[in-house]
Amino acid sequence: MANIKTWNFNTTDGTSVEVSLRKNTWISVNGGEEVHAKKIKNKEDSNAFESVFDIALPNGEVAKLFCSTTQKHLVYNGKDVNTGEAYEVEKIPGWEWVFIVLYIVNFALILGGALGAVVNLFAAAASVRIATRSKKSTGMKVLLSILLFVGVLVLSLLVAGVVAGLLA
Repeated sequence: MANIKTWNFNTTDGTSVEVSLRKNTWISVNGGEEVHAKKIKNKEDSNAFESVFDIALPNGEVAKLFCSTTQKHLVYNGKDVNTGEAYEVEKIPGWEWVFIVLYIVNFALILGGALGAVVNLFAAAASVRIATRSKKSTGMKVLLSILLFVGVLVLSLLVAGVVAGLLA
């Protein structure tokens, strides 16, 4: 069974559109030919945490698919087709880069290897998501990012301690 995410919406001229994303790689419109996501990636709008894909629609317009490690949003005419709310790519705030560097340091000094890479990558992505997508105040976003980092740091120290104990 294939992993397929589908969005249905109508364009401004009333054309019914179905966009499908199969296995996070293959994109098709109205059941047509599948296109590999790399071929339609918008490198200008993409960043380290969110990839953007330009999807040509039957009426000549373009929808944008925003994909992060945790969510996918199909946007048409500046609005998320699922929620109808305006969707804007938010820049990563300067203070968030401190947390990204802390996760890199945690990986390099405390919990390396495959487990450390996975834990720190997903924690960094979650922290960026908190910083850019949360509707909370900046102070609350910083507090949540601190709590997330402290939790990951404690987990990393515990795992590193257990591994060191097993090797001793």
